[in-house]
Amino acid sequence: MQNSLRTRLIIYFIGLAIIPLVIVGFVLAYRVFNSQATQALAVQNQVAQRVAGEVENFIRERENELTFLADLRGLPRLSTEEQRSLLSALLSAQSIYDDLILLDAQGQEQIYLSRLSVISSTTLANRTGAPEFEVPKETGDTYFSSVSFEQRTGEPNMLISVPLIDLQTGNLVGVLVANLRFKPIWDLMADTEVVGNGTVYMLDAVGRVIAHPNPSIVLQEAKMTLPETDQFTIGLDGTEVALAYVPISLNGQTFEVVTEQPRSEALALAQSSALITTAAVLIASILSGILGVWAASQITQPINQLATTAQIISDGDLSQKAIVSTNDEIGALAIAFNDMAEQLSDSIQNLEQRVADQTRSLRLAGRVSRQLTTVLDLNTLLPQLVEDTQAAFNLYFVSVFLYQPKTEYLELVVGTGEAGQKIKDERIGYHIQARPSLVAKAGREKQNVVINDVSKESAHAKNPHLPDTKSEAVLPMMVSDQLIGILGLQSTVLNRFGSDDMAIFTTLAEQIAIAVRNAQLYEKQIELAEELRQADQTKTQFLASMSHELRTPLNGIMNFTEMVALGMMGEVNEEQKNLLDQSLNSSKHLLDLINDVLDITKIQAGKLNLFVEGNVNLYDEINSVISLVKPMVRKEHVTIVEDIDDNLPLISGDKRRIRQILLNLASNAAKFTDEGTITISAKNQGDHLLFAVIDTGKGIPEAMLSVIFEPFIQTVDGIKHTQGTGLGLPITKSLVEAHGGRLWVESEPDDGSAFYVSLPIQTQTKNSLTISG
Repeated sequence: MQNSLRTRLIIYFIGLAIIPLVIVGFVLAYRVFNSQATQALAVQNQVAQRVAGEVENFIRERENELTFLADLRGLPRLSTEEQRSLLSALLSAQSIYDDLILLDAQGQEQIYLSRLSVISSTTLANRTGAPEFEVPKETGDTYFSSVSFEQRTGEPNMLISVPLIDLQTGNLVGVLVANLRFKPIWDLMADTEVVGNGTVYMLDAVGRVIAHPNPSIVLQEAKMTLPETDQFTIGLDGTEVALAYVPISLNGQTFEVVTEQPRSEALALAQSSALITTAAVLIASILSGILGVWAASQITQPINQLATTAQIISDGDLSQKAIVSTNDEIGALAIAFNDMAEQLSDSIQNLEQRVADQTRSLRLAGRVSRQLTTVLDLNTLLPQLVEDTQAAFNLYFVSVFLYQPKTEYLELVVGTGEAGQKIKDERIGYHIQARPSLVAKAGREKQNVVINDVSKESAHAKNPHLPDTKSEAVLPMMVSDQLIGILGLQSTVLNRFGSDDMAIFTTLAEQIAIAVRNAQLYEKQIELAEELRQADQTKTQFLASMSHELRTPLNGIMNFTEMVALGMMGEVNEEQKNLLDQSLNSSKHLLDLINDVLDITKIQAGKLNLFVEGNVNLYDEINSVISLVKPMVRKEHVTIVEDIDDNLPLISGDKRRIRQILLNLASNAAKFTDEGTITISAKNQGDHLLFAVIDTGKGIPEAMLSVIFEPFIQTVDGIKHTQGTGLGLPITKSLVEAHGGRLWVESEPDDGSAFYVSLPIQTQTKNSLTISG
């Protein structure tokens, strides 16, 4: 600790001496740096502006020269020979032009004079669509092209074209085009005086270098991306430079004149200032370090004894006292340190006792909480709970009141000891609005009520069975915001219920509330389950009995009706026979409905038995189903198509139920197909058979596909055109799954439906089946 304090004091002394100097040096260096940087950029910008002005003046002079020739010399009004003569004179006088071209109002070259090649009249072209013709024609302004390299010389050139206007009519009569050499601008860049090793060059609109003191850079078509403002950045050669640029705008054609200076040159003064500042700070640091070491030693020496004493105390000897050897702040610190050690000794003793008490309480509370989660019988839970709580927390009396929402009464249901039984026998209870009552108040306000001295609280009702009560706590037992009851705690000790204790008791009350609520819900669940079981049993017995009782007389009606229709009871005419047939069909339909109800009842009761055979011939069953379905298809435009493999193997299953599966699907297709085909197929898929019924009917809405196999669910079309109950598909699906298979449907509205059944050839078929209704 001595070395650490001594080191910190040295650092503080040095810091106090150096920080102001560092700040001043930093500010000075920063200001010099910024000033030098700003000045360097300003100088570069001035050079760029000067060069940009010279370049723009040079190009504008050429524009004025051509405009003068076109307007003041009256070029449009001269004859062709005079025009050729005048242009030849200009080409001879100004070596900066490689070509001079005169176009008529339609863009046709009339005169083409070139310094580099001989142009014959047969090679004159039409420049309609070229910008050097179209821009002057449309705008009446001079056109400046971008810089391009002349193939004949390899040098950069620029086209300048000016319109030729008839002064009398104001109409365009032609365009004068000049091919301007950019070499003079190269020379200008090379001859420009720059600061130090600076460079000036020129960029076109796409950042390509078009003029540079070093022609090879131009010929390499180097490019440069400029920053948004003048600044220090990476230059054309990849080094850091002070860069400034000035734009040149020529009737929509933009160029940039750029100047660069190496950063090391531009900031030479700033770097020198930084070196001087660094040297000054270094010298000051050395002097401050020497002074700091001496001062720190003088201060830390009196603290050594106090540090030694503190180390002894930290090792556990709280009886050790610090020696007070000075009358300054360190001496006062030693006195305070001795007082603190004495107080710490007392606090540790008290804290250890409180921790021991709290640990014991938490351990007991945990044991009580575990009991709450394992017992669901209130008559067993609550008496055990109050006795354990009383013993765990050394309380005088513990009681539980349960809230009855219908009567709004808080009724005592259990209390500890003999006093608890006597109070319970007296049927003690409180209305939720009773006043003054601590129990009613806690339940009404849903907040803890704590009285650590009942003699000073008028609301406390003295109970003759509990004469020694000195303090009391009443806690609401809540689940969310619902009042379940009240937990009452009484003690023979004043100020028994502190904040730490109440935190534990509040948690305990919440756990008791949850346990009571769970027990109440458990009792209600048992009662409800018994009621549901009896109701379901009654329903199942009723449906089975009714189905059986209905089928018996219905079979008699069908037999007698069929006998009469066949003439066994006497001759019947055609009209009577039709009526009898309709009655017989209606009876058969009713019998089918009764059978469906009986099947679904057995399925829901888990009493549908399957009689499994190991040699079911699916081919025979399908043919039988087709023969039954064909009479159902009474429409002329519906055709039944058979697509059945010849090598269908025998499968295991309930033959009658398999036929029922196939018949349900095929008869549904017959009901809902008005035209087209009904395809019945069966395919051998190796370890299973795939049976399919595909129709061209109206299809099933997408929203119904997920519920079509639920009991009593029918499509809108099914409700309109059939008299079914919506049990056919659920029964079919249950029978398929009972055989270890799978049933699914694929359908789109107005595009028919396809029902697929996959049945295993060998399967462990269930003996009984249960599905939810």
